[in-house]
Amino acid sequence: MAWIPRTEENYHKLILEAKTESGTVRGLPGDDDGAWHTAELFYLFETIHRTWRRMTGYDYELQTKMADYFTNFVKTGDPNGDGLVKWIPYTKGRHKAMDLGTMDGMIEIR
Repeated sequence: MAWIPRTEENYHKLILEAKTESGTVRGLPGDDDGAWHTAELFYLFETIHRTWRRMTGYDYELQTKMADYFTNFVKTGDPNGDGLVKWIPYTKGRHKAMDLGTMDGMIEIR
């Protein structure tokens, strides 16, 4: 999944994949094809307890992180906050995205 709110000079980019307890990448519960359209909304609005899909403890942790980043961004224009890995803006010269779900940190992308 990608969430890309744009600002004048840069934007923050998110790549979301789910992981197993051992840290390996997994499809989201109930769907072997990966993320589906609007899949991030369960996380964003902290409502994964309302889905029929079998979410894990990590999904509950992830929804809290995502909601915190999104709320911070809406309130201040900056997703960063206490207890969160620093999210560095994507710019023309810096091609990094936030990876939540596999490593919780910035990754190089092209």
